[in-house]
Amino acid sequence: MKDEASLLREVVERCAKAEFTGVVFVRGERGVGQVYLVSGHFYDALLGSTKGQPAYDQMLAWPTAKLEVHQRLPPRERGSEEPHPFEGPLADRPPVELFRYCEDNALTCKVELRSGGIRGEAAYKLGELLSVSCGGDKREVAVTQMLRWSDGTYRVVLPTVDLPPGVSYHGPTFRSVPAPAPASAPAQVAAAPVPAAPAPASAARAPASAARAPASSAPAPAARAAAPAAAAPAA
Repeated sequence: MKDEASLLREVVERCAKAEFTGVVFVRGERGVGQVYLVSGHFYDALLGSTKGQPAYDQMLAWPTAKLEVHQRLPPRERGSEEPHPFEGPLADRPPVELFRYCEDNALTCKVELRSGGIRGEAAYKLGELLSVSCGGDKREVAVTQMLRWSDGTYRVVLPTVDLPPGVSYHGPTFRSVPAPAPASAPAQVAAAPVPAAPAPASAARAPASAARAPASSAPAPAARAAAPAAAAPAA
């Protein structure tokens, strides 16, 4: 069995490879810590009042811990603690705002739009637009058409991550189609809440080596994703 330090490193490295966005919750006898990732880049860590690299190092030193990986979008507004919704009406979040949000937060994701029976999609990698389509149209024509939409729905789909055994994965459940879980741990996907903790107040300096946490080269997002609703720590 791997020790907690090597397991946490492996999970963070797998998240980096998958360009995963969300939070790794580290639950142990000494508390609950969080490691924040945006498009696979280490963004911050929190353990009680300790933040950044020192918090991450303390979690690596724990003899035992349970890891939970949660997809989370960065907040919609700067200074907010509420994660951006994975889906919703275009009336609340017009396409131009969705596209700018992905760029500003350097996200790797797909933005799926539907309006009047037409489906559009924009794919981003680290905040850069890779491809866009809308009803068979490509690039400029597709973007122009989608930017006109004021009714319909949107969905932000993040990359999943293949996790080692024993690490639970929590993704969004969309209203029409559930988010896919990693093939390595289908039985561990659950909606169980995790203990809440305040989101970090400021971004941390990226660690120096991949053995500790991957150094970040992506622009920092507007703010960290808020922690899930409060619940008693698991035994």
